[in-house]
Amino acid sequence: MHRVVALALMVACSSRSVEGEGSPLAMESTLELVPQWSAPDGADGGPRYLVRLRRGEEVRSVDTGGPVTHAVLFDEQVVSVDAAHRMRMDAQVVAENVYGAPVVAAGRLAYVVVREGATVRSEVHVRDATVDRVIDASLYQVGALRFSPDGQHLVGIGARDGGVAGLHVFDVRQRTHRCLTHCELVAGWPLGADYQAPRADFEFAGDTLVWPGGSVRWR
Repeated sequence: MHRVVALALMVACSSRSVEGEGSPLAMESTLELVPQWSAPDGADGGPRYLVRLRRGEEVRSVDTGGPVTHAVLFDEQVVSVDAAHRMRMDAQVVAENVYGAPVVAAGRLAYVVVREGATVRSEVHVRDATVDRVIDASLYQVGALRFSPDGQHLVGIGARDGGVAGLHVFDVRQRTHRCLTHCELVAGWPLGADYQAPRADFEFAGDTLVWPGGSVRWR
């Protein structure tokens, strides 16, 4: 099964991550993910959750078609992904073959769709309130996406076909992408004594990404 690197899913997801402090949703709503199933030790499969939406003292269940693996708030809707890789906005299926966790910032939603054919390609989608665009489809694998603080770029872990996973940056407006680390490494070849596996726990520090034991300029 095709796998992507994904950020860990938090059990509670606050809508304060959605831009627009003036909206009632951003100020008052919180997603609660209620654990329903987890894989036995040594077995494949991530945990599954049911979704509840809390607004003040009111709590209601969200129709997601069953347990989900990820859920976020976007544009006053609950966006969820289930174990069959279907993405819903509220109850409506809007995308198939979605791998990893959708992310939200600056009024935008980003997610990855895997296309399998003669070759495997991972499409990086960015959606605003009205339009869904593919900003890159050049990599074999993409995951662990994070928006830059200004919301104009995405950084994630990706690999080209035959390459080794590294950090990549995607320009949302220009629809371009640039490799940041491990760009010349080839799968199956020696990685070298200085090799560090890419990490999803990086932080943005101005023009630099930093993580324990390393850093790289992203713009």
